[in-house]
Amino acid sequence: MQGFSTYLKLYPKGEMADLAQYYLGEANYAAKQWEAAAKEYAKVLDRYPKSDVTAASRLKYALSLLNLKSDTYRAEAKRYLESIQDDFPKTPEAAAASKLLRQHFGEQP
Repeated sequence: MQGFSTYLKLYPKGEMADLAQYYLGEANYAAKQWEAAAKEYAKVLDRYPKSDVTAASRLKYALSLLNLKSDTYRAEAKRYLESIQDDFPKTPEAAAASKLLRQHFGEQP
């Protein structure tokens, strides 16, 4: 995490800044720090909306929110899962989003 944070401090608009931000989210996610992970994925979505990791960031953001097990975040998680299907329909993330929508919200394709 330190390396990614350092890179972002030194090169906030660097060529790999979106990936560094994403991997900060991944590190927090792996540590089951759901709120911190969600914040890092949200930064990817906010700062780098055209990134190659946008679909993955949306998916992991929604998963982080679901892992917080709070009704407050469920609706937002659902919106993000649906947005993956709408904006990235033929990706592995869309398939994963569809599965999560069925599991957590009872939605059918």
